[in-house]
Amino acid sequence: TWTSDFTFSKNNEEIVELTNGSDRDLGNLWFVGSPIKVWYDYKKVGIWQLGEEAEALKYGQKPGDIKVLDVNKDGKIDATNDRIIVGTPRPKYSLGFNNKIAYKGFDLSAFLYARVGQTIMSEASGNYKISGLENGPKVDYWTPENPTNAHPRPDKNKNSNSAYMSTLYYVDGSFLKIRDITIGYSVPSYLLDRIGISKVRLYSTFNNFFTFSKMKPYDPERGGSISFPMTRQVVFGVNVSF
Repeated sequence: TWTSDFTFSKNNEEIVELTNGSDRDLGNLWFVGSPIKVWYDYKKVGIWQLGEEAEALKYGQKPGDIKVLDVNKDGKIDATNDRIIVGTPRPKYSLGFNNKIAYKGFDLSAFLYARVGQTIMSEASGNYKISGLENGPKVDYWTPENPTNAHPRPDKNKNSNSAYMSTLYYVDGSFLKIRDITIGYSVPSYLLDRIGISKVRLYSTFNNFFTFSKMKPYDPERGGSISFPMTRQVVFGVNVSF
């Protein structure tokens, strides 16, 4: 036998009007047409590369520094004109797919779960120690030999307040995971009748073992916090009925 059930949910959360009559309230980071909770910041578009020295200099930067979007294209970056909504922690939709399979004495259940369209403020991604003077996460940082667009070049003279470091926190938090898998085997009854036992089932359960996302190895279901990460768990058990 094989039985399945599927769930799908979509939450259309949107501010339709503000009491101040404006389309935004920067004090609370509320914007008409957007969810109540958004991330409002500069938008990182990459890392300045070799060959872009002249363009980077216009913004007071150089290769290896974080490049952010010049929204109004006025040749400078400022908090008033160049910060935008870079995402929201609200997923566009969530779905679940549950399966139960039984064949002779064997049984298998697996639950797949996904959230799509959310932006996470990831402590693991943004906690880059650019000065290298203390322990930090392993990241893909820029060097002339490694022209990545992920993290800026290390610089012992900089600290965590370097320009636009906050943009490193925002990551695509969409994920698909096999949250729970249980494999079981029921011992045939004819082997148990002689010892007065009606049922014996051996099983093993695996929780949070398989996650597919852009945030490896971090499990984004937690929402970006590194203080309370999702844990992987294996349980072995025996059910006995007399």
